[in-house]
Amino acid sequence: MKIGARLVLLGLVVLATAVALFVPAHAAPPSPPPGLEVAARLTTPARLGQPVHAEENYGRLESEFALHGKSWGGAFVDGDVLVVKTTLPVEVASRRLSQIGVSGAIEIRPTAVSMVQLQILQDELSAARIPGVIQFGPQYASGRLMIGVNQVSDSLKTFLASNDESLIGIYEAPTFQTMVDTRRFYPNSFFGGAAIKLASPYWTGNCSSAFSWTNANGYPIRMLTAGHCAPSGAGGSQPVNVQRMVSGSDPVKIGEVAWTTISPTGGTSQGMTGDIAGIVLSSGINASPKIWVGSGNTPNSMDVIGRRTLPENWGGTNVYTSGAGGIFGPSNYGQIQLTSVVGRNLVVYDGGDLSKAINGLTAMNGNGCTTDGDSGGAVYQASASGAWALGVISGGAFGGAFCWTYFTPVAVAVADWSGDVLKQ
Repeated sequence: MKIGARLVLLGLVVLATAVALFVPAHAAPPSPPPGLEVAARLTTPARLGQPVHAEENYGRLESEFALHGKSWGGAFVDGDVLVVKTTLPVEVASRRLSQIGVSGAIEIRPTAVSMVQLQILQDELSAARIPGVIQFGPQYASGRLMIGVNQVSDSLKTFLASNDESLIGIYEAPTFQTMVDTRRFYPNSFFGGAAIKLASPYWTGNCSSAFSWTNANGYPIRMLTAGHCAPSGAGGSQPVNVQRMVSGSDPVKIGEVAWTTISPTGGTSQGMTGDIAGIVLSSGINASPKIWVGSGNTPNSMDVIGRRTLPENWGGTNVYTSGAGGIFGPSNYGQIQLTSVVGRNLVVYDGGDLSKAINGLTAMNGNGCTTDGDSGGAVYQASASGAWALGVISGGAFGGAFCWTYFTPVAVAVADWSGDVLKQ
């Protein structure tokens, strides 16, 4: 069954936070469709929101979920509360969440579907490489694996028939595209969101920097960018030089790519997560714990004060991108406001190519579209104290009037590379 190329929303995964106080459930919109009932628009059975302390609580829950996934069904925002689903007795779950310091407007809901069950199902689908599947990931609000498609193939029907269809929902999805070409524009100070050029003997491209990084594996301070910005040979016998622009098209070398999650043929390398790369800066080149903020060739910057992860269905007005693609791209934005988390822990196929699976991405809806060259730029949450590092821009997908920005959470670099974001 052929699905229209245009689509409208996606919404998937996240984990969240927990307990102490039980809040009655609110009326929810219809759940996403099960099985072969394909939705033109992905919806969530919860209300968008930004509960007080949601980010802090979610940060405490991440390690708990990672260690004890069978005991939890994930977490998500539902209006003014953070909902945590559990396979444990509610009283037991409440005590556990209190022990790890989770508090506030939290609702604990019992579930028969654990995060581990959804991950196993996601791994099976990933291994199947089914034509027509564009992206997929868990949606904890509905307790399902949500699969974004541009067609329902016989292979997908077979997959559904061999699994519990109550754990699966299908929606039309736009085709994800990684982006290249960026600048911001001729920085003297090396901040996040700056224009950089990457070059090897076989490849040259333009991308953005994301966040400065502290000591990792014995190396000096580095910068993060997108893994797909680094051509084949990164960290190998053919070094990838990283340059900054000093005027028009004059580059100056500032370092080399030493580490990337992207394989030479595209897609996330086995045993790694996301689309991210690390730059070792040359001697005498210093990175700053700052990012460029504002549109175009902005003179304004903001201090980076730490890192955070946002839960599924989080909504707000203080999350932005910082990328340099506008200088030679079709727009001159640099900064796009992102308004809601529609998917977490997504597996997406770059350009629909099943051989190029990028996993562990977060997707956010936004008031505008990123552009070519924003890849590798920063996604941050603004506050009165400074900027919280959220992620590294990977690409975008566009359907109708909607735009989604995909990024790799900064925590991926901590897990796969060690070190941490450089902060004031």
